[in-house]
Amino acid sequence: MGGRGDLARRKKSKGKGWEYHYTSFNCVTQAALVPEVLASLPVVDEADEPLGAEPFSYDRDDLWRWAETRPQKVRDEGLERTILLREVMALKYAGEKMRAAFHAVASAHKIPVSRLRHWYYGTPRSPGARLYDHGDWPVALAPRWSGRTAEVECSPEAWDVFTALWLVRRAPTLAICHDRTAKIARDKGWAWPSQRTLARKIKRELSPLTIILAREGSEALDKLMPSMRRDRSGFTAMEAVNGDGIDWKRYCVWPDGEVGKPCTWITQDLYSNKLLAWRTDKSENKHMFRLAYGDLVERWGIPSMYFIDNTMAAASKWMTGGVKNRYRWKIRDEDPLGIMPQMGTQVRFVKPAHGQSKPVERANQELRQRVDTHPKFSTRGTKARPIPIDEFVAVMDEEFAAYNAREGRRTPVASGRSFDAVFAVS
Repeated sequence: MGGRGDLARRKKSKGKGWEYHYTSFNCVTQAALVPEVLASLPVVDEADEPLGAEPFSYDRDDLWRWAETRPQKVRDEGLERTILLREVMALKYAGEKMRAAFHAVASAHKIPVSRLRHWYYGTPRSPGARLYDHGDWPVALAPRWSGRTAEVECSPEAWDVFTALWLVRRAPTLAICHDRTAKIARDKGWAWPSQRTLARKIKRELSPLTIILAREGSEALDKLMPSMRRDRSGFTAMEAVNGDGIDWKRYCVWPDGEVGKPCTWITQDLYSNKLLAWRTDKSENKHMFRLAYGDLVERWGIPSMYFIDNTMAAASKWMTGGVKNRYRWKIRDEDPLGIMPQMGTQVRFVKPAHGQSKPVERANQELRQRVDTHPKFSTRGTKARPIPIDEFVAVMDEEFAAYNAREGRRTPVASGRSFDAVFAVS
């Protein structure tokens, strides 16, 4: 067990074994052990590079007085940096090169080597710890950041001009509005901050909701709010229905030879989501809507409520005359009562192109996929090769029936059943 030299000795305490000097281990192990022996090491002069400048001097009392004005967090940071650099110096005293000592301590504490070197060597603007007495390292290494200084004053008149330019639906950029306001402020002699300071003022004084409403509109503001989920489980079948027109993308030819894209009015039950009645025509019109409503009444009965938007076809006087809040056509006292009010159907006008108001809007997406992309129409449906309207309607009827019969629907009411099954049970 001999041959260990001056770096090992037999234990003097009870038990057998050897004691080793920490310098006999590699650099990483020494860095881990050095805090225990740091206090016993003498202070060494670690300056191993020429300064290349005049001797550095500082007022020790001023340095410590400055430290007393700093928060405790800043002073603790300086002490932590001091401990790490003293570990480096302990390894240097043990015979390691500075480069190896930096890497060993950085590896042991999992920090970048460049950070240790920056604390030790410093920069031309920020002297490193090597230029200070060891006893002053805790305050010399304390962070010098002082937080943001007071911002440049902004005149209320200039702020009003800026908000008038920036908070508009045209949504000009911040840089453009800042430059335009700066030009006016120079002519008027108003105080005006930099663009970065202005951005902080906006964040501090203007609500994000106010900015979105002014620059993007109410619809963009609505999208920030949680969507409302309407509960339709309180209805029964045929108690409430909704309807909408769907424009197909395939070209069809009519018996009179006219070629165009057909339109279908669809009526859907709100409780079960089942498609109840539909009519197809060359365009959306009041006659198509009237016939679709007639099919609904003949097949299933009179609905208590009908949810539609106020399109020209749906809000025609033939169908909804006498209903309040139509906001369509000129209202006259002598106008006759429409078909739907006469039948006892209460008409509810809702927001157009809004799936939350009319679930049939969401159904239209699946129906377009079923009909427009049908294999029978793969090479037809253009102006050059239109589809006979009778064939198109036959395929549409099949796909609508398949839509109603598909199992595994995940709506709260269906719970895995088909729309047909839900409607039949109710």
